[in-house]
Amino acid sequence: LHRWPRVEEEREQRLAGSSPLLITARWFPAPEGQRLLVETGCSLAPLETRVAQLRRRLALALGVVGAVMVAGGALLLERALRPVERLAFKAEEITQQNLKERLPVSRANHELDRLSASLNRMLDRLEDAVLNAKRFGAEAAHELRTPLTVLRGELEQVLQDRRLPADLQVPLEKMLEELERLISTVAKLFTLARL
Repeated sequence: LHRWPRVEEEREQRLAGSSPLLITARWFPAPEGQRLLVETGCSLAPLETRVAQLRRRLALALGVVGAVMVAGGALLLERALRPVERLAFKAEEITQQNLKERLPVSRANHELDRLSASLNRMLDRLEDAVLNAKRFGAEAAHELRTPLTVLRGELEQVLQDRRLPADLQVPLEKMLEELERLISTVAKLFTLARL
């Protein structure tokens, strides 16, 4: 049976003025029972050239892949944030004058759709609160206006009575002035409720 020789040593050696060599040393049996050490070598220059080419190609490929990943990530991020931007723009348009407007909901069970639905429910409550406040202001102004007008008429009638004692004249005139101020405030409240 022939046995392949065993590698005893592998080393890299650089000779003056040449590229490095890879030297392999092996023992071989000789015909008279002796053993011979045979060293073979080959230049590593082609291998180093190939490795340098592969490194350059790998660096270029990694650069291209990195650029594609960054561009793709930016594109995906912009695409993902576009619905958020539309939602924010629509929310900015809703004011007290157009509280009936609502945010778009696509029914896709997406997180933004759930957020839109929640914000729409909040807008419903806000619209109800604003309408109730307007209604209350209008009703309160209306309810106050009639009795205040009646009270003013009564005070004016009392002040025109010649039998009114002189010591009551000044306090009743002050009361009428305060009543006029209150009527003016109620009229402003009523105007505000209508607006």
